[in-house]
Amino acid sequence: MTVAVAVRVRAPSGTREFPESELPLVLGSGAAAQLPLADPSLPARAAFLGRRAGRYYLQAAPGVTGVSVEGEPIDGGARWLAAGDRIRIGSDRLAVERAGDELVLVAEGLEEAVTEPPVLLEAEPVPAAAEGDEAIQPVAFRRTLQSLREPDSRRSAWRHAVWLPAAVLAAIAWFIFTAQPVRVVVEPTPQSLDVDGGLLSPGAGERFLLRPGRYTARAELAGYEPLAEAFEVTDEGPDAVTFRLVRLPDRYTVTSRPVEGATVYVDDKARGTTPLEDLELRRGTHTLRVDADRYLPWETEVRVEGGGNERALAAELVPNWGDVTVVSTPPRAQVSADGRELGYTPLTVPLEAGSYELELTKSGHKPWRGRISVEANQALEVPEVTLEQADGRLRVSTEPAGASVLVDGRYRGQTPLDVYLAPDDAHRVELRRAGYETVQRSASVPSGASRTLDLTLTPVLGDVQVVLSPADSVIRVDGRVVTPQDGRLRLPAIEQRLEVTKPGYAGQTVSVTPKPGVTQRVEVTLQTEAEARTAALEPRIRTPQGAELVLVQPGRFSMGSSRREPGRRANETVREIEITKHYYIAVHEVTNAQFREFDAEHYSGDAGGYELNGDRHPVVRVSWEQAAAYCNWLSERAGLQPAYRKEGDGYVLADPPTGGYRLPTEAEWVWAARYAGTAGTAKRYAWGDSLPPAEGAGNYADKAAEPVLGAVINNYEDGFPVSAPIASFTPNALGLYDAGGNVSEWVQDYYGVAAPPGGRETDPRGATSGQFRVIRGASWMHYGITELRMTYRDYGDKPRADLGFRIARSAL
Repeated sequence: MTVAVAVRVRAPSGTREFPESELPLVLGSGAAAQLPLADPSLPARAAFLGRRAGRYYLQAAPGVTGVSVEGEPIDGGARWLAAGDRIRIGSDRLAVERAGDELVLVAEGLEEAVTEPPVLLEAEPVPAAAEGDEAIQPVAFRRTLQSLREPDSRRSAWRHAVWLPAAVLAAIAWFIFTAQPVRVVVEPTPQSLDVDGGLLSPGAGERFLLRPGRYTARAELAGYEPLAEAFEVTDEGPDAVTFRLVRLPDRYTVTSRPVEGATVYVDDKARGTTPLEDLELRRGTHTLRVDADRYLPWETEVRVEGGGNERALAAELVPNWGDVTVVSTPPRAQVSADGRELGYTPLTVPLEAGSYELELTKSGHKPWRGRISVEANQALEVPEVTLEQADGRLRVSTEPAGASVLVDGRYRGQTPLDVYLAPDDAHRVELRRAGYETVQRSASVPSGASRTLDLTLTPVLGDVQVVLSPADSVIRVDGRVVTPQDGRLRLPAIEQRLEVTKPGYAGQTVSVTPKPGVTQRVEVTLQTEAEARTAALEPRIRTPQGAELVLVQPGRFSMGSSRREPGRRANETVREIEITKHYYIAVHEVTNAQFREFDAEHYSGDAGGYELNGDRHPVVRVSWEQAAAYCNWLSERAGLQPAYRKEGDGYVLADPPTGGYRLPTEAEWVWAARYAGTAGTAKRYAWGDSLPPAEGAGNYADKAAEPVLGAVINNYEDGFPVSAPIASFTPNALGLYDAGGNVSEWVQDYYGVAAPPGGRETDPRGATSGQFRVIRGASWMHYGITELRMTYRDYGDKPRADLGFRIARSAL
């Protein structure tokens, strides 16, 4: 069957033809474009050429500029095409020759050809003589003996005497008439000015006669650097060139007092240390700074006139410290500033300007601390410090620890604790701990001495009856193993944390507060580790892109259909299936926006002139391998081990399985789409057991799709001629949207129709190899009773306009 040509492109390299099934065409640079352009700066997708309602249009790709029709930019939009239109994309140009049932484009060169001078390959032939003209015959050349004789020397000398001056005059005349006057201006006016290879124009002052070429202007002036600047003269000029002389730098000598070796900075750049000679400074204003350790920086602004003068600068440095004097009663106290030991009182020590934490310490006395502020070049006398006699130390400990300590009614902390007491006085010490009796003691400690108060607290107890499952589980309280007596524990009357453990089970911690005279009952049932992991599973999770997945519980079901079911196909053999493992499955199909984060250049295109590429529309025109690659990308982004490994040009599930994102198996898809959440019942169609679909049942081939598909479901309209944005219809019992309708979905399994093995299959994954993959679920293109059924099994190995996918992930 002959395929009608929709677009024909004529270029110097030949003619290309495209049928309507390949529209829209991608125009851009590189192999990714269906219609490659010459401009290498263009992206792979610069524009799209398509057809809608019998008319052709050109659309610029998002973010691409430089696309116009008849000189009118269409950046970010589209325009209908008509015969005679001229298209410009980057530096490429196309002309629309015809725009009827078939669009004909002619590729044109963008830049005009540059005319090159003619190349003469051989002399032009002499025209033949006209009738009646006298023909000029060539004369044969003969070399005579006279022509071979040596020239007469006297005649030759006379000829040179006449010829040489004439040649010189001719050359001068040629130079004068072919050169052009160029005014060479140097500011300020130099004492001497010359141009290498130039001829000073008589009476013209700064003008030189110069032929096209490169020259060097040279000038000198006292106090300025010699000038030697190159410039170029062409047939077009210049008429004048201007240069400016630069003044010589001044030379400075910099000294510092009272110390030398200070660093000299000019405009924050180190230039040497004092005494510094021959410091060159150019004309202008400069900041000069002199830095020395323990001295304040010295800074001045220097205005330099230039001209090679010699000048001197002397920096008077000011000390950046002050003498600090410290005395104490009693003397010989150690003095520290910010933790650095300085000596013993009485003490006078220089400290750099700033703020310090001053500390005086002496054995048998309390430390004294105070803050001082030292100013540069200023002496400071700290007021005399009187040190107080040191307290006595009482070390208090209890069994158990954690008792509150009150001294003379004031809270001081919890045991174990060191308490400092005024020496030689009697102090009342009180110990309190919840669940224990309060204890009071009297204590006295001499100055500088240490004593210990060590007490065992008497607990106030209550009874706790413990019922365990399994009965041989182990109980720990405060990390110690305790054994119930007659099923009871006697514990202090404060909140207790009971840790119950057993190998192979998940541990459990419970809290109880015993009460004296009252028996409390605590029941603890441990879960196996597998039960605990299952109980800890989140009912819903989200991907890094924000897509939501719902947890699916294990279950048993029948997959396939009976032979008597209308519309049944031979590949729908009934199989008994058991899903034994929890898994997550996405509530939505993957959207264009989500897939474009993985592949920014993916384009789902359109169908019948209707857009399939909206951000919230399900992604289509993806292969099974692209879907698997997206799953691996999403796993890596989430920090999960990818579920697939690369094998040749394809992907296979990793063995052992991982927790990464993947496609659901066919059994997982059927269980989530038909059975999960429905108490084991399953409908023939997503909406029920009979046709036509109920209103709002889903996106199928309805009346709105008739211009695109032709054949549709009678008496049904969902409002979408092609795919619909996700979540446009009611979800199923599990919360999955579009499990029937919108787009069909790739699943994990290779396609196969072999008879199932006897008995129930556990977590099946389909055939181990094959060319095709299983496709499940009806799409916006389906209208027949066969395809609309939930048991319909499709297969394929190529992308389609109605085929996308949703993701899954193992839960444990």
